[in-house]
Amino acid sequence: MSTLSHYRPVSFELDGHDDRFLFSDVFIADSDAGRNLIFISTYYPDMEFDFGEVAVTLDRTRLSLFEDNGRDEVEPMRAIIYPIGRLPYQASYNLEVQYRGQRVSMRINNEPPPDERKFALATLFKDDFEQVETCYRYYKQQGVEHFYLFFNGRLSRLSKPLFSAPDITYGEWNYRYWIDAGSKQHHAQSMFLTLMRYRFLPRSSYLALVDLDELMAVRGKNMTLRDYIYQADEESVTAPMYWAEVRNPNN
Repeated sequence: MSTLSHYRPVSFELDGHDDRFLFSDVFIADSDAGRNLIFISTYYPDMEFDFGEVAVTLDRTRLSLFEDNGRDEVEPMRAIIYPIGRLPYQASYNLEVQYRGQRVSMRINNEPPPDERKFALATLFKDDFEQVETCYRYYKQQGVEHFYLFFNGRLSRLSKPLFSAPDITYGEWNYRYWIDAGSKQHHAQSMFLTLMRYRFLPRSSYLALVDLDELMAVRGKNMTLRDYIYQADEESVTAPMYWAEVRNPNN
């Protein structure tokens, strides 16, 4: 396991509220559009929190201006974005967050944009972890250049080591997958998709979101998935899934 590249989120669990988080991860996004401190959050139907009450300090500078960007829907999406372009550039900063008597502090890195964006794939997995190698080998043939594979739990508790490759980034996303909160039960997956949107999509030329057992291919054309996506030149592409299909054995 020591040879694997790991991504571990920094979260803020709310005291007295099991599986409720002020945020599930925080990072600095450094892009051509500027630098932002981004918190990945969500909405809970049984409790609310206002980031106007949250004290965010970056290297002794109190941040007050932010954008609460989200949709409070069945599958909620929420990102809290603080512009930090006016602060002096540093390789890392000390971040402190305080909310209603709770406090967390951490060192957070400022990562520059990549020299070249890669055609990437991301997924959140758990009990099907033994399919990682099959997924990896198949999509390498389809032109995928980097893999973001996040485990819904603790990687150290897996019964066997994960398949290793230099172009795989493994992550731990140790949040309850579903929450018992009436009609809105989505939790780990919706926050994971928000993380991919804000953290890894800007670093990718395209980012495919698939399950480990979903093997996409270009039907009727002799080209890889990457070639097809680049040729289509669309902002986003969806693919139909055929779980079971009867075909003529001569085709």
